[in-house]
Amino acid sequence: MEQFNVLVGAVVTHKDSFLLLQRSSNEHFLPSVWGIPAGKVEYEEDILNAVLRELREESGIAGSITAVTGSSWFSSQNSEGRIRNIQINFAIETHSAEVQLDSSSQAYLWVSWVELESPPVPIDDFTRQALLQARAHLKSIRAISPSAK
Repeated sequence: MEQFNVLVGAVVTHKDSFLLLQRSSNEHFLPSVWGIPAGKVEYEEDILNAVLRELREESGIAGSITAVTGSSWFSSQNSEGRIRNIQINFAIETHSAEVQLDSSSQAYLWVSWVELESPPVPIDDFTRQALLQARAHLKSIRAISPSAK
């Protein structure tokens, strides 16, 4: 039986940088992969509360949502079969760069928007697309410097 998940992703900005988390090597889904904080929306949970909850759980960061920046569909698999997923991504601004990781991540990195074209760690196309969508939004409201391409 096919399952369906709604997920949220947080493109977190602090000054002219964005946050990447490296998933724990013990995670079943995408171990050791770098990405944005993200997770499932719980049944009957408000989607805005969900993205802030996931951000707080995974990074210890509190922030303010500035926009919905895009969404992406992807498929995954578990022991019960195929899962169809939609992830809705949000731009979130924080005033603190202090990160407290939970057990789902093993490292974090604040990356300058200027480095997005050639980041210091490998990121997949899914994460790159989420970041590009957020960068376009942030540039439209002039929240990041013009030198961030």
